Amino acid sequence: LNTKASDLDVTMLQPFVGEDEPDAEMLRRWAISQLRSLLQAVSCGEVTKLRNAEVANSRSPLDELVEKASLIFASRKRGAPPVLRLEDSTGEALCDVTLNNWDGLRNSAFLRALGNASPTFRLLGRVVKHWARRRGVVNRHQGRLSTYGLMLMLAGTLQQQGAMTSAMLQPKAVEALCVRLHEAGRDAEALLGISEEAAADAAVLLSEGDQAKLLL
Repeated sequence: LNTKASDLDVTMLQPFVGEDEPDAEMLRRWAISQLRSLLQAVSCGEVTKLRNAEVANSRSPLDELVEKASLIFASRKRGAPPVLRLEDSTGEALCDVTLNNWDGLRNSAFLRALGNASPTFRLLGRVVKHWARRRGVVNRHQGRLSTYGLMLMLAGTLQQQGAMTSAMLQPKAVEALCVRLHEAGRDAEALLGISEEAAADAAVLLSEGDQAKLLL
């Protein structure tokens, strides 16, 4: 569902290393510390600390395209993960980097399954995303709708109109895909076993049967 104005979403896969079993808050603070290190690596000069973010100018060679980098802590109540955002001179997001964002991977896999099942959804999804971007409808960090939520609304509308049926979606394949993603997200050894070459592909393939294969 990419459009010409779409930004790049990247999730770094890194297992948590610690003696204690981490809770949600511990994982959130750990993710912020890891992304803060990345912010320092891609920026130069002083880091400005805001209420829910840290902002700095980008360094060479990124500064040819990227004006600044922002570490956004996000809101725990809204469930959004911490994100390192690279922006151009107009403030538009070019790339969002998160850490072990398994919900995001599952959401992307599900939307891919919907697009493969319904060309109508794939086409209208791009139109709706373009409209929402121009109208300022979507911006999760500002309390507005997320793009994913908007796509679910579109899928629901197509189902109500009979343009998308449950048989088209291969629910068993989607369920198997989500289960494998969830298991990999909880297994540090599985994360360590993912090669950089395979991770660069970051593609999800759904077979014609009930099996789902994940390539990370």
